[in-house]
Amino acid sequence: MKKLDFIDIIIALSVVAITALAVFLLSLFKINPLSFISLPSISLQGSQARYSPDILFLSSPVTTITGKVDKITSDSLRITGQYSYGGDTKNISFEVKTNKDTKITKSSDATTDYIFITSDAVHVPITLNDIKKSDMVIVSTPSDIRTVLDNRITADSISLVKSTSR
Repeated sequence: MKKLDFIDIIIALSVVAITALAVFLLSLFKINPLSFISLPSISLQGSQARYSPDILFLSSPVTTITGKVDKITSDSLRITGQYSYGGDTKNISFEVKTNKDTKITKSSDATTDYIFITSDAVHVPITLNDIKKSDMVIVSTPSDIRTVLDNRITADSISLVKSTSR
C-alpha cells in the first residue's frame, strides 16, 4: 500500500465522519438538514415567485385537488385538503379563484339502468352560490399547484362532490 493511498483513505473517512457528525448535531437540535437548501426562484410574467413550501411534500405534479370548503366569497373559495406522504399527514389550504370560464357542476344522484350496465351520474351545472361551507369539492386547474405562489389557483372546473351542510 502506497503512502498516497493511505492518505486518501484517511481523508475519505474524515469527510464521512464530519458529515455524519453534522447530520447528528442538526437532528439533535431538530433542524432539518435540507432546510439549508433554498429552492430556485422562477419568474412568472415579470414578477419574482417561489415554489410552494409544500412542493417537496406533494411528490408529483398536481392539477386536481379535493378539499372541504372553508370560506366562500363572490368569486372564490378557500378549500382545505388532507394529504399524506411518507407517513406524514398535512392539511394544505388553497384559495381557489373562479372566472367566467370556470365550469361548476354537481353530480346528480340519478343514474340510468341499461340491460347490462348502469350509467354514471350526470353532472348538473350549478353556480358558486350553490356551494356551502363544509361541502366537499374537486377542483381542476391547468397548472401544477405545487408551483403557484401563496397557494392561490384559478379553477378550470369545480365539482361539488358531497353536501354535508344540507
